Amino acid sequence: PALEMQPGLFEMQTEGKGLLRAATSTPVSVPNELRGRQNLAWLMADGATVKTGDIVARLDQTEAERQEQESRNSVSKVDLQINARSGSQGQERFELGEQLRMTGLERDVTQRFSQKDESVFSRNDISAAQASLQFLDKKSGILQSKQKRQGKQHAADMQLLGLQRQTHALRMQQVVDARGRMSLAAPHDGVFVLGRTWSGDRIKVGDTLWTGQEIGQLPDLSTLEALIRVLESEMSGVTVGTPATVELDAHPGVIYTGKVKSVSAVASPIERESPLKYFDVMVAFDKPDT
Repeated sequence: PALEMQPGLFEMQTEGKGLLRAATSTPVSVPNELRGRQNLAWLMADGATVKTGDIVARLDQTEAERQEQESRNSVSKVDLQINARSGSQGQERFELGEQLRMTGLERDVTQRFSQKDESVFSRNDISAAQASLQFLDKKSGILQSKQKRQGKQHAADMQLLGLQRQTHALRMQQVVDARGRMSLAAPHDGVFVLGRTWSGDRIKVGDTLWTGQEIGQLPDLSTLEALIRVLESEMSGVTVGTPATVELDAHPGVIYTGKVKSVSAVASPIERESPLKYFDVMVAFDKPDT
């Protein structure tokens, strides 16, 4: 018996599962201006076609509305304090002015009718008149000093109230601006694709999000690629440039060809507390079918 040997193709096939994504895409994320955690109140359907400016997600504004109303109340409270202080200061200024005017009139009368002739009035009467003039001069000086101190105190009080109002108004404007950023719009035309959490689950209404976290993407469909997760123990021979075939769940039986574009540096688990680790293998298509 004889066996004729002929050269042929020897293949080692490695299988993996993953998802289709765009090589380039525009992320839709929680704005950096929004501090702290945010709750997702509404979300555009996954795979929906959107136009520039279409709202694709809304964040819960309940807490922001409460903060805005609180800031408005604080501004109104300070305005009332400013008006009250202005009114009381005006009354105090008027009363001091009247006291100064009456003191001046009293001094004029005292000086006009003061006893100065020693041949007519006694020394005690003359001394009493001079003492009265000195007292009125002293009183007038004290009232003038009090008037100056009162003016400085009023200016300081008004400046402090003004700073308080400015602080509350600035806080209110920040909250108003933040509310304006809680409706996330599409930056350009495209297809909206939901983002995923760190555990791989799709983003959904009710999720708690953080500053900068990606909610979804607007992919460039002309640059599609496949992200395939391959078990660590089956990665032998899979390197950049290795030929690959991709079959989509949505189109069974249709085969797309491509090559390995990149391989992750380390393997990592897909599920929490799972001992199985996978490499991320990126496959670029030979002829992308948009």
